This record gives sequence, C-alpha cells and structure tokens, in this order.
Amino acid sequence: MDDFGLLTAPDVELMQDLAQRVTAVRPDLVNSDASLGELAWIRGKGHAREGGSWVRRLWFSGDVLVAWGWVVLPHRVTRSDGTVKDVTGAGLS
Repeated sequence: MDDFGLLTAPDVELMQDLAQRVTAVRPDLVNSDASLGELAWIRGKGHAREGGSWVRRLWFSGDVLVAWGWVVLPHRVTRSDGTVKDVTGAGLS
C-alpha cells in the first residue's frame, strides 16, 4: 500500500518511527535531514508557512511504514514585511 498527499503531523510521527528503526541497525543510512529530531524540527519550523507545498509519499508493508519520500515544491512566501518572494527551487528527501 502507498499513500500520496500533503505532509501531516501523523506522517512525521511515522517517519520518525522509521528513522529510529533504521538508526538502531544502520545509523550510517540516516542523513541529517532524516533523523528523528530533524524531521520534527523541519516540519515544526516551516509547516505553518510552507506546508501547502510539502508533498509526501509513504510506502507501507501491512501497517508498518517502510519508506517515505518528501518533496518541497516551488512556492510563494509572504514575508513579515508584506513582500512576496517566489521560491523557485525544489528539494527531495
């Protein structure tokens, strides 16, 4: 089973669980953007402002998350001074 949609708080919890399981047996496979704490930090600091451009896909084996992909798409950001900036880059974790 797989799932595709906008990144949510429950998704991050599933992703963190996978990060913990991988870290326990192969810590060399977990990069800095995919660690338990970094997943929460990145989502927590930017989701309210940019969450609509954060798309994820989750892959399950039964009820257990076995893989994920998270993309940040190009988007528009309104700054605190009211100006608008177009972010044209994208990123994939």
